[in-house]
Amino acid sequence: MCLVAVAVVAGCGGPEKANTDTPPKAAAPAKASTKPAATAQAKPAADTSQSEILGRVRVVDLEGRELPGMIPIVTTEPNAFHEPVAKGSPTTDDGKGTVLIPKDRAYYVRAWDPKLRLFANNFFTVQPDAGPKTDVMQVVMVPAATLLVKVRQPDSKPAADQIVDLMLIHPTQGPWWPARIRTDGSGSALFAHLPPGKFKAQFKSEKGATAFVDGLSLPPGEITNGGVISLH
Repeated sequence: MCLVAVAVVAGCGGPEKANTDTPPKAAAPAKASTKPAATAQAKPAADTSQSEILGRVRVVDLEGRELPGMIPIVTTEPNAFHEPVAKGSPTTDDGKGTVLIPKDRAYYVRAWDPKLRLFANNFFTVQPDAGPKTDVMQVVMVPAATLLVKVRQPDSKPAADQIVDLMLIHPTQGPWWPARIRTDGSGSALFAHLPPGKFKAQFKSEKGATAFVDGLSLPPGEITNGGVISLH
């Protein structure tokens, strides 16, 4: 049985509708990779054994158009940055692809854009008692968001030429996406290639000062001006 858990990140608002897991542990913010690593490469469908489930995926955009070149991935957590335990080949022109899912526990299936131009707007939970193959799981991709902020130090001076880490925290799933950038001479930071959605955001400078912003809304395909971030 394949259970759907919708991670709404495309401006629709709201938390997951079902099948949420415990929040994943926070990972140290790091620069996002444009290519997820995988500890197990997907095998041809003919190699599927009783220890694996053939996951069938169709990847589309918000208008339902098929997206080629997206990579089906399997992760142990629903968030957007854990390394996959398996990945499939890029989707074909009809948006379809497959990936082999281990059967030792519940796993999460979504799609990944190697160029970080698009992010999955939903994921699927596949239980270990599923049959030899899943129904087709349709993953909807949405354009990445961008965030512009001006960072101020505790003394209210611009945090100029400093490394600043950003962690987007999902309202129900916990730490969701890390990013890192160096501010310019005025303390401005432009975080590109972010998953759209509504998050709690944590900012942290290389000097250890932090700031939290609740209810940060990142519409897909848009640049959001987050204003001044005052570190403490």
